[in-house]
Amino acid sequence: SQRFERSLQGRAQRMDRLVARLVSPAQRIAARTNQLALLQQRLHHARPSAEVLRQHAAQQLTQLRVAWQRRLTDWSRQTDRLEARLQRLSPTEPLTRGFALVRGPQGQIIEDASQLKPSDLVAIRFARGSVSAAVQEVEPAPETRLSKRN
Repeated sequence: SQRFERSLQGRAQRMDRLVARLVSPAQRIAARTNQLALLQQRLHHARPSAEVLRQHAAQQLTQLRVAWQRRLTDWSRQTDRLEARLQRLSPTEPLTRGFALVRGPQGQIIEDASQLKPSDLVAIRFARGSVSAAVQEVEPAPETRLSKRN
């Protein structure tokens, strides 16, 4: 009988251990529900919603518009600078400061009075308009007079 009691006690202890390890269906469902909730949170953070994606796209579009506006402004300023530089390099620019462009009888540009003789017809261009004239007298430059004396 002692042997039977020991055997019974051993089985009772084993049964207690097994019962302790046994999880009820309600506990299993609760554990799975918690796991599911955690997985849904991870999925939500890993894949943003359509609204978040729309907001991100709108921000990107705004940044792109600002960048293009800046770029266009820079290009416009650069174009203005180049246009001013080109204007300064224009052969007609000195005419706006009171100079004139004189062409001889064959249309050549006259740089020195000695290229002309009395009665030559010349065309004179100003900043605004032009005239035709006949040379009445040629007066050489002072350097030319000095060089003739030597």
